[in-house]
Amino acid sequence: MMIEINIGQPNSDEFEITTIGAGNQAGESVVLHLGNEQWVIIDSCISEEEVLPLYYLKQIGVPFEKVAYIICTHWHEDHVKGLPQILEKCTNATFYMPDVGSNRIYLEYVLKRLKLTSTSKSRIWQIFIDCYDILSKRKTKQKPKFIQCETLICSNSNIELLCLSPSNAMKQKFEE
Repeated sequence: MMIEINIGQPNSDEFEITTIGAGNQAGESVVLHLGNEQWVIIDSCISEEEVLPLYYLKQIGVPFEKVAYIICTHWHEDHVKGLPQILEKCTNATFYMPDVGSNRIYLEYVLKRLKLTSTSKSRIWQIFIDCYDILSKRKTKQKPKFIQCETLICSNSNIELLCLSPSNAMKQKFEE
C-alpha cells in the first residue's frame, strides 16, 4: 500500500533531505532540495511498481524538470531500481556515477563481480544499458559524469554538494 504524502514543497530558501525506501530488497533513495527549486535524486527504489523518488516529487508538486542532478552511488539493485525511469522523466538533470580507477577498470569490476558479459540478461546490466541509452537519446547526447572523492557536484550561495567517495583507498584497491 502506497503512503499518501500530505506535505508541500519546501520554501525556496530551505534545504531539505528526504529519505525514501526501507532498504534491503525494497531499496533506498534520498531526495534533496538545495533551495531555489533545485532538486537532487540520489539512487532509486521501487514499491508496487512505483518509482518512489518520482512519486514523492509528484505528490509534493515538483515538476521533474526541476531535478538538476541524479546521482547513482553504486550499481546494486536496491539502489538502481527505477533509475532509467528517473533519467527518462528528469530530462534537465545531469547524471553522476562513481569513478573508481579508470572507467574501464570500474566497468570490468562491475561485470566481474556480477559475473556478467554484455550479452547477459541480468537486471542490473539491463538497467546500466538503459541509463546509457536514455542519456544518448537526449538532444545533448549527455554522457554520465564520473564522481570521485571531493568532486564538487554543485555550489550556490548557500549549499555545496560535494562527493565524499569513492575514497583514494577504494580507488587504489580497484587499480591493483
